[in-house]
Amino acid sequence: MPIAITEIFSATWNVIYNSIIANVSNPGTASKFIFSSEPDQLHPTKDDYPIVVINPVESDLSETLTVTQGTKVFPLRLLIDVFSTKNEQLDTVSDDVFDAVESKEQSMHVHGLYNFSLARADNDTVFRGKIRVHRRTFEWKFNYNKVGA
Repeated sequence: MPIAITEIFSATWNVIYNSIIANVSNPGTASKFIFSSEPDQLHPTKDDYPIVVINPVESDLSETLTVTQGTKVFPLRLLIDVFSTKNEQLDTVSDDVFDAVESKEQSMHVHGLYNFSLARADNDTVFRGKIRVHRRTFEWKFNYNKVGA
């Protein structure tokens, strides 16, 4: 069922979240590892990783394009961060996250989400207390097509 324009941000986030939950296995020991923001934990341990953060969906809705009569296209953007204390684990979880978005695009068409394109994938290292954490950030750009606009 297509996403309603009044729920474009929350419903799009939920579609992506559900795809990742269904296709990414937790290789760590933490009971939960997929979040909507970085967990507010003052003293994380290595056992708290890996962590996947699906950030809120972003858009400048003023950039709407009218493709055909009755169809409007809204450009959207999504950042997903993967954190791990081990580079190999970072690569494995990142591969699974990438696959959960890229290879599942066809299943997202039913929701009005099209043209997923990986705009960038950056790596860096951050410190959480005394723990070195490797981070990979994915940025996807894609479209929400509203038919009958």
